Amino acid sequence: MPTTAPDGRGGGRALDVVGASVGLLVLWPLMVLIGAVVRLTSPGPALYRGERVGRGERRYRIWKFRTMRVGAEAQIGGRLVQPGEAVFTPVGPFLRRFRLDELPQLVNVLRGEMSLVGPRPVRPVFVERLAAEVPGYRRRFSVRPGITGLAQVRGGYYTRPRHKLMYEVLYLSRRTVWLDVTLIALTGVRLATRVFSTTLLLCWLWVVVLLLPGAVQRVFLMSVGGVEVNALYLVPLLTVGVHLLRKRVERSHTTVLRSPVDGALGVFLAVSLAAGLLGPDGWAGLRGWAWYVCNGAVVMGLVLHSRMVTTARGALVAALVGATAA
Repeated sequence: MPTTAPDGRGGGRALDVVGASVGLLVLWPLMVLIGAVVRLTSPGPALYRGERVGRGERRYRIWKFRTMRVGAEAQIGGRLVQPGEAVFTPVGPFLRRFRLDELPQLVNVLRGEMSLVGPRPVRPVFVERLAAEVPGYRRRFSVRPGITGLAQVRGGYYTRPRHKLMYEVLYLSRRTVWLDVTLIALTGVRLATRVFSTTLLLCWLWVVVLLLPGAVQRVFLMSVGGVEVNALYLVPLLTVGVHLLRKRVERSHTTVLRSPVDGALGVFLAVSLAAGLLGPDGWAGLRGWAWYVCNGAVVMGLVLHSRMVTTARGALVAALVGATAA
């Protein structure tokens, strides 16, 4: 039976309207850019409109940037899509990781179908099964679904429905405007942490290669078998080695060059090689070329195989190529 109940927050709707309006006003250039990228990288519309179950178990259409191929939802059926499945668009995993695909739901908030904070909306195919398996599951439909919530801040996409419900019931019992503001802030902190971890590796490369003065770098030089090695490079080198060893132990896939910019990267390396050979140093220029290629391989290995950045590989490799070219 559909359940209904008062929303339970004094001033909560005002927070939703003001927050969604400000969000759309500030983020519309980013949303236009994301929509264009989605259209350019995969056939189909930029926006996805899927049926969801909201407050009182009423159904509505949710707005999201499309992260999967057209028709993928019918192919997936009544299960959660798993990372690495071939249903995502080239930029889909990146948008999902940083929750950029959720931005159009600000329109759902303005329409009164959603709130900024609340239990995440559910696909209809899951409702009856979860209601039968998880006692008290229908309580989550007593309020509007949200873009973020306590279950998303404390848990994650693959948290078990029973555990998600525990967080959602806890949220419903303490629901206030102040709690909503706190959860919005925590969501921002969590996303900022992801962005920081993603860019940390690139910053390491730039600091070591581009910013540190030669006099400072010479302090870290050490002789290994008659060859001078910069100890600063041992950190990423050892990290890559440990990561690939762990992948081998886990028998995981370790393909390195597999990104949307492979062609551009190959052209860049070929041009760099030709420039080195045709330059004044001739074959001696190969040493410098090989040195930077090896360091680039180390960084690329970290970028493509690190769990914290695996879904952003296309964007990160493109950033590496662009920064190196610059």
